[in-house]
This record gives sequence, C-alpha cells and structure tokens, in this order.
Amino acid sequence: VLILKEKTMAYDMVLNQALKVLIGVFDKEEEYKNYLINREKGLRKEAFQHLELFIEDFETRSEAEQLQFIRTLFELENTSFIMDEGIPYPLRKVLNGKLQKCCERGNVDEKIFYWAGKYLYRMDYIRKSLEINPNYDDARIFIIKEKLDRLWFATHHLPDYYCKDGEEYEDLKLCEVTQNEIEKIVSAEKKEYLFKNLCFYKGLIENYIEWKKSSSLTFEEWGKENNRKVDSGVISIYYQE
Repeated sequence: VLILKEKTMAYDMVLNQALKVLIGVFDKEEEYKNYLINREKGLRKEAFQHLELFIEDFETRSEAEQLQFIRTLFELENTSFIMDEGIPYPLRKVLNGKLQKCCERGNVDEKIFYWAGKYLYRMDYIRKSLEINPNYDDARIFIIKEKLDRLWFATHHLPDYYCKDGEEYEDLKLCEVTQNEIEKIVSAEKKEYLFKNLCFYKGLIENYIEWKKSSSLTFEEWGKENNRKVDSGVISIYYQE
C-alpha cells in the first residue's frame, strides 16, 4: 500500500509539472489556461467548461492561427504527460481534424505531416513528412521504431519459442532494412541508441537460426554451451487452468 501511495504521489507530481509547463507557455490563451489551472486544482467540471469555451473560440480562428497553436502545443510532446494533460479527448478530436484537413490539401510542412501521421495512425503522412524533409529525424525514427516493434514481437518469448517461427530469414531482411534507415538518422546519439536496439534483436535472430540448423539441445542449453545470447530479457508469465 505504501509503495502504491508513493507511486501515485510521484505520478501526481509529474502531472502537475506538466500542467505548470503548459500554463507558462499558454499564458495568453485565457480559456485554455483556465482549463489547465482548474485541472491542476482538481476541478474537472470547471476545467472542461473552460475547455469548451476555448474550443468554440479556436474554431473561429484563421487556419494560420490554428496551426500556430498546434505547433506550440505539439512541440512540447516529448515533455512527460504533456499530451495527456494538454490534449484531452474533446480538444484532440478538433486538432486531429485540423491536421487531417491541412494534410489533405498538402500545403503544410514536414512537422504537420509527422504529427498528423503519429496521432492519426497514418503511415502515409509519416512518409510524406520524410519526402518533404529527408533529414527530419522524428519521422524517420517513428518508422524505425515500428520496425523494431516487429522484431521485438518476433523475439520477445525467447528462449522459450520464436513468435514467428519459420520467418526468421524475413526478419533478418527486416533488420537490414532497419539498419539502412538508422544510418540516415542525423542525430549521432539517437542513431547509436537505435543501433544498439537493432543489434540486440539481430543477434537473437542469428543465434536462433544457427541453433535450428545444428543442435539437438534446447535453445537455452545451446546458448549456455556456446556462450551466445538467447534470452530476450522479457519475463513471461504463463497461466494454467
């Protein structure tokens, strides 16, 4: 109970910090700021009354003004809980609609296409973002992480079993494609981090292929005998009736 209470307190502190950041950035957006202040106080009903007034005003603004608000807000997306606290569902629905309309017309830059792709789950928008600016790391990293997620799924039950058994060579090809994408990342730090992730999955797959060719041992036994990495590191919990 004590640990749960401490986690809840830490969670609330981060949420409040996110709200403070937003209040500082949007000091001149009166109704939106009032929404944030009331959220911080825990006054949910009053907060959403102010949010409704803000949305009504937002809908009357020019597209340039709307996009300016979107840019300012979405630039903060990597700050903890900003998107959870800053964009509740009623506002998210409106902003997503604006993003989609702008992308359909095609008269926006790579950031707008990226945000639309990310929050509307449109990979075609992500690819368009990269088409506009091949050096825009956020969009490329989004694509890379989607590929890494597929590799994680394939390997996450190892050493017990390979989730896509029989498709190991296809997954190795995916590793090559992913490596080519990572090499295009501009940020050296992000590139190194992504390479480490890829090398981990690639090593597991290569070892699994080698084990299948030659061993009568279990994959785990083979790994110990040959000093090879065979464990995904994911803890598996199995339920029995």
